[in-house]
Amino acid sequence: MRMAWKFLNIGKANAEIDRLEAELAAAKTSTTASPTPDKIAALEKRIDDLAASIATLGESVATLEKSASTSADSFKVEIARLDKSFADFQTSAKEIGSRLAAEITARQGQGPLAPGSTAGTQSGGGNDLVAQYNAITDPVARTEWYRKNKVAYDAAWTAANRK
Repeated sequence: MRMAWKFLNIGKANAEIDRLEAELAAAKTSTTASPTPDKIAALEKRIDDLAASIATLGESVATLEKSASTSADSFKVEIARLDKSFADFQTSAKEIGSRLAAEITARQGQGPLAPGSTAGTQSGGGNDLVAQYNAITDPVARTEWYRKNKVAYDAAWTAANRK
């Protein structure tokens, strides 16, 4: 009698193999119903077919596991590439922002400000705002600056002219 290989995690196929083997063994040892050679051959063929199916399923599972592993590796590589790209973008944005800030302060007639400096801003002194406003020569830029800083400038101008 040929025994078929059993595979883990394929319960239905293993149960069918067990059932057919038990049926074959019962058919061979039964005195009441003597098995015919055709019936025995059919059962052995069925067992061999099921064992081949299990082997094919095992190969398919291995192929799928390999594919999933490859996909996971590709995903990790892509995530790392996107993280680097995002970091590069942040660095570029900071550089562009710094350049733009320097251009704006230069257009207002000031030199570049040191990091953390409050000179020339609304939180700076009132005289700084008046001086900043007076340093702007372009009428359009002067109007835009005044509209943006109206409340603080008016307070600074009033304070400077009360003396």
